[in-house]
Amino acid sequence: MNETEVGPLSRRNFLATMSAGALAVSSGTVAPWQRDPAPTATTDAGVVRGTLSPAGVAVFRGVPYAASTEGRNRFRPPAPVTPWTGVRDALEPGAIAPQNDDDRMGLFARYRQGEDCLNLNVWTPALDGAKRPVVVFMHGGGFTTGAGSLGLYDGTILAKAHDVVVVTINYRLGILGFPPFQLHGSDVSSNLGVLDAMAALEWVQRNIAAFGGDPARVLQCGQSAGAMISAALGVIPDAAPLYQRAAPFSMQALVTLDRERQARFTHEVLAALGLGPKALPTLASLPVADLLRAQDVVRAQGIAAIDPEDQMRWPFSFNHDGVTFRDDPATSIAKGRYRNVPTLIGATTEELLLSPAQERANPTARARLAQDGYLAALGTHIGAERAASIWSTYRAAYPDASELEVAGLMETDRLYRIPALRIAESLAPRHRSWSYAMAYRGTGPVFKGAHHAIDLPFWFGALRYPQVAAIFLGHEATPEETALSGAMQRTLVDFARDGRADWAPYDAIRRTTKRFDLAITVESDPQGATRKSWEGLVR
Repeated sequence: MNETEVGPLSRRNFLATMSAGALAVSSGTVAPWQRDPAPTATTDAGVVRGTLSPAGVAVFRGVPYAASTEGRNRFRPPAPVTPWTGVRDALEPGAIAPQNDDDRMGLFARYRQGEDCLNLNVWTPALDGAKRPVVVFMHGGGFTTGAGSLGLYDGTILAKAHDVVVVTINYRLGILGFPPFQLHGSDVSSNLGVLDAMAALEWVQRNIAAFGGDPARVLQCGQSAGAMISAALGVIPDAAPLYQRAAPFSMQALVTLDRERQARFTHEVLAALGLGPKALPTLASLPVADLLRAQDVVRAQGIAAIDPEDQMRWPFSFNHDGVTFRDDPATSIAKGRYRNVPTLIGATTEELLLSPAQERANPTARARLAQDGYLAALGTHIGAERAASIWSTYRAAYPDASELEVAGLMETDRLYRIPALRIAESLAPRHRSWSYAMAYRGTGPVFKGAHHAIDLPFWFGALRYPQVAAIFLGHEATPEETALSGAMQRTLVDFARDGRADWAPYDAIRRTTKRFDLAITVESDPQGATRKSWEGLVR
């Protein structure tokens, strides 16, 4: 199946695939088989009633882990849920965080949105005292889009095939989750989405035993923006008691918005709303739709930025707020402050090679990755001679790559691979990190190559769904692709269970890395020359 054959249907197929309904996580009516029998579990806020899937997995959707963030709770840390009496239905996905559709595909417009969005979903093989390992997943989406209830993240297969409890969460996004201002005072964090994730993990610690899980074997993981939260938790002392293993997938560089950028983005938000600087307090009561329109304007400007530093520090992401982050997490890691916790970490090998989806999300990306402009922009930060030297190293390592591909591979490493290796290196003396690289190259109509997010259906086992396989692979999953997915699932669940992977921990000499592809291999210091070219530059 090539792109021409799929073309006219690709956007609709993508919507159908990613929507909850496509993978039996409907946001509409509940099928008869889901109602009877109805599993129930008792949380510290009250009893919840879920559904039983045809596979025999108990599913609880839209379970609140914190109070609504609307009204007086807007721009404040998550507050406790008000307990309820009787039995609360957890049959349908809860509201997702308010958001725009960055790719204009209408994906998230299909979901119910609202500020009462701090809810999670649980898949469990049984409601017993078996104390299964727990996988808590935080979705990606550039801190401005996404939902834990996305069908791609359905936990049925992991729960059924590997006897594990799966939890996916929603957290606040964009201007509501990462506002570039502290409206309620300098002692109130503006990294609210991070605090939401911590509140969800606190919920897991208090309640997961009632769902057959073990609070002493919690793996928190995430992809993209979710991976950034996952990794950043390693430098937040208050997060330490909340989990025992971590697995950031495709984490971008862990930097924060400095005060100058926060002030600039705040000014741009107010300008987009037609407001002056003294009107900032009114954002606490403005309609969400107005805030999202302003967010859209400011973020579009950030995405279009040419400067590589601006590409790392985009609007509505981690803030240097003096509360949650007093420094860039990357700087804390460089100073040895990353928690001593077993960590599985890696990225895809072609994160930022231009795919149709990436070009659609960032129309300026092609111009930004043109050799002359890219090297000039990078050279302003690291020096023109060093930038040219790195380019030469990549050109030698990838002699058949085009100009755009060389720049994309450099950016893949600068923003993803090298920051991940810095965490692996920080844990290497204690033998607590395991490095991987996802090298499988998809040929689907929306994504191509070993691109950003190609690994998601492999981790979750979603390739069994023809719609998912068509979008990510370009064809029905082959036995070899299914086997790769199975191996990745086992890696994830075994890591949750034991805090170890089945290859050697990362160290500064061998730099052992598992390469996930149709032929799975274990390599020593893969692409060592390109890795070395960034020494002293990337934290």
